[in-house]
Amino acid sequence: MKRASRIAFILIVLIVGVIAAGVAVLKSMDFNAYREVIAGEVRKAIGRDLAIAGNLDLEVSFTPKLTVEGVTLANASWGTRPQMAKLGRLSAEVDLWPLLSGEARVTRLTLSGLDILLEADGQGRKNWQFAATTAAAGPKEPLAEGGGKLPIVPVVKEIVVEKATVAYRDAAGAGYRAALDDLKASTAGANAPIDIQARGRVGDAPFALDGRIGSIADLLGGTGPYPVKAMVKAFATDLSVDGAVVLSAPVPDVDVAVAVKAANLSATAREAAAAAPGLSATTVPAIPLDLTGRLHSAARGYVVDGLKVALGTSDLAGRVAIATTAVPGIEAELTAKRIDVAGLTAAMPPAGKTPPPATTGAPARLFPTDPLPAAALRGVTVKAALRADRVTLPGGLDLVQAALDIRLEKGVLRVEPLRASLADGTIEGAVTMDAGGQPVAIDARLDGKGVVAAKLLAGLGVADLLQGGPTDVTVRLKGRGASVAHIMAGLNGEATVRVGEGRIRNKALDIAGADVVMQLANALNPMAAKEDYTALSCAAVRFQVKDGVAKADKGIAAETDKVNLVGSGAVDLKTEELDFAFKPEAREGLGINLGGALAGLVRVRGTLAKPSVGLDDAGAAKTAVSIGAALATGGLSVLGEALVKKSSQDPHPCRTALGETPPPAGAAPAAQAKPAEAAPAKPDSGIGQGAKDALEGVGKALKGLFGGGK
Repeated sequence: MKRASRIAFILIVLIVGVIAAGVAVLKSMDFNAYREVIAGEVRKAIGRDLAIAGNLDLEVSFTPKLTVEGVTLANASWGTRPQMAKLGRLSAEVDLWPLLSGEARVTRLTLSGLDILLEADGQGRKNWQFAATTAAAGPKEPLAEGGGKLPIVPVVKEIVVEKATVAYRDAAGAGYRAALDDLKASTAGANAPIDIQARGRVGDAPFALDGRIGSIADLLGGTGPYPVKAMVKAFATDLSVDGAVVLSAPVPDVDVAVAVKAANLSATAREAAAAAPGLSATTVPAIPLDLTGRLHSAARGYVVDGLKVALGTSDLAGRVAIATTAVPGIEAELTAKRIDVAGLTAAMPPAGKTPPPATTGAPARLFPTDPLPAAALRGVTVKAALRADRVTLPGGLDLVQAALDIRLEKGVLRVEPLRASLADGTIEGAVTMDAGGQPVAIDARLDGKGVVAAKLLAGLGVADLLQGGPTDVTVRLKGRGASVAHIMAGLNGEATVRVGEGRIRNKALDIAGADVVMQLANALNPMAAKEDYTALSCAAVRFQVKDGVAKADKGIAAETDKVNLVGSGAVDLKTEELDFAFKPEAREGLGINLGGALAGLVRVRGTLAKPSVGLDDAGAAKTAVSIGAALATGGLSVLGEALVKKSSQDPHPCRTALGETPPPAGAAPAAQAKPAEAAPAKPDSGIGQGAKDALEGVGKALKGLFGGGK
């Protein structure tokens, strides 16, 4: 027994002596001599120079600590600065005992003052693509929990990064910059998950990350799903992901649940613009966003299933697939209980102050001249279907049970069907935009059936003006051009509106005293002061459009129980000038005298963006200048003169306006009385504010439709 104890004592002394000798040797070594050796190995591996300007020091103990200072990695030869990466200080604490079980354990790895620049040039080169690499390693073997041979596994229990920056610069010189104030990643072992916390800024916008990912063994094995769970707070938005990725796939396979919440998208846009100045012109509505869904890989790209979006008072649900093929594509099937376009528009932030436009004498324009995105349409494919229970348009008008299908392929965009219920009626249409060639070709069709005009006006905020008035609409238009303005300048087709029986509330028309509108209303019903309503038998509008000129030759009409109204006119869509004349005619046998101001014409002139209403006598109508070269002969001046000179009453102006065959002659009343002598013209300055507001409202609505005037 004593002998065994003596042998054990001798062995311990020998081990301690060997360790002491080893420590003495290590302490006597100058590790700075190995800087060139380390640099040479890095050069062989990646083809870049590594420089260690500071000390390379080792503190020897049972948990030795290696410290390196002043490390730089050379940039690509074409880079904008000599170094791709700079590191102020690196320290690593190593636990020796786990080496006996085949594990290299770094207790703590600390990096301070890390500065990385990522950049690309105009030739497609990237500075993180290295010229030389080591020979490709053989197939990776999964790390077994027990049994089998385990390699020495590098395990870093804790990584701490202090004051790091990562910058990116593209070929055009634009860039982004992220700063890490602190980052900590920790794990209990090779097979334990890794917890990560980080705080920093992207540009001037702060961010915070808290998450948990798979183990080091899972990462190095790389054959199965790698778990990922994280919560990111950035740009006034919360983003969470929870799922897994397969890193061994050529393109990482993804299967994660995603949730995005933002209290105010406008604030999100502002913070994003602080990080990426290129987004400074982006404006989004000041409304909350709540989005959830599951993102996973598919054969040609990625799919979001179970998508649910709450955007202010709007909602969407369904599925979206994104193809990452040579020609990117989107497929979507979406449903909505409500899409509140009015709410989205109202929540848009006010436009910034802009200097007033220079005075050039040119009239304001309605149709934008911006080029249509023909190239963009040719570079993507789309197949989307949207079904919405209710769509609320600006002004409060509701579309019910709306259906919209979109197809885009090889530059040809088709929207069909475009269908909804509107004001107790239905609308259905189709639009084709062919951007496959030059210029872009447009073909549009719209049919409305049984739309009640009274409910339509009420939905637009004009209440108590009309009762009834079932309306049918037919639109057939074609055009070609590089912009909306160019297309309108060469438009061809026809547009027709037919309104059935209704009642006009007389008091609702008394919006501006005895102005043009009230004079016209009194002409339509001279008993308006004593009666609550004027009975409307019908109203009709028919435009024939050729080469950008929309003409109505007696194509505007209304029939009431006492007076008929006939109108003619035209709009030159190229110049946006308009000129219309309206003539009231008393129905036979009622003893109504339409003398005075309305012995002439009610005139609507100006432009689509700025129309005006006034009274004009026969003489002014005769000398009116026609609009556009297409109206040089037989234009509006001739049409207006014909209205004034007309000696016999049209018993069925609505049918005439619509180009329909009138009923048998027996149904027509006798010829009207001779019109009274024309009264002097009344200048536009006498126009009631109500009439101006109504016309300006129409102009604003059209501007919203076409994207604003230029």
